[in-house]
Amino acid sequence: MVAHSNVSGHQFKGVLEGLHGQLNVGSPEGGGFSRHMVTGETPSEGYMVSLPGSEKHIEPASAARPHHLANYVRTNREALSQPENSFGGWNPGTHVDLDTSRNIKPDPGIAAEHGHGVARVDALEKTLSVGIAHRQKAVYDVKNDRAIRVR
Repeated sequence: MVAHSNVSGHQFKGVLEGLHGQLNVGSPEGGGFSRHMVTGETPSEGYMVSLPGSEKHIEPASAARPHHLANYVRTNREALSQPENSFGGWNPGTHVDLDTSRNIKPDPGIAAEHGHGVARVDALEKTLSVGIAHRQKAVYDVKNDRAIRVR
């Protein structure tokens, strides 16, 4: 079953399709996604951190349905319309968390002056700082496909 993709007019048309499947709600390994709702793009670099108050928790994971994703997008369409924000979903195998998250990327100016490694460390430090301020348990490293515990 695929969520209706026209949840907030033409703006998010087609972007929701397939996201529920990426959560792998029937699998103990789970799954997840990050998707920019305007462009439909998946972030390929940087770090993701949830915006405070944007989280929706669904337990057990098997209870998550496509309409939950569509309702979340409809309810949060203003925040998801912002160019720096993405729609995120994560299933660690027991539950599903949906959120609006910000992608903090390495600064190209720092990369040009000091190298890309230094720029990634700077972006990670900023992300961890934001994660602590937002009281997150973890942030997500897009490039290396891993969660980084904040607390």
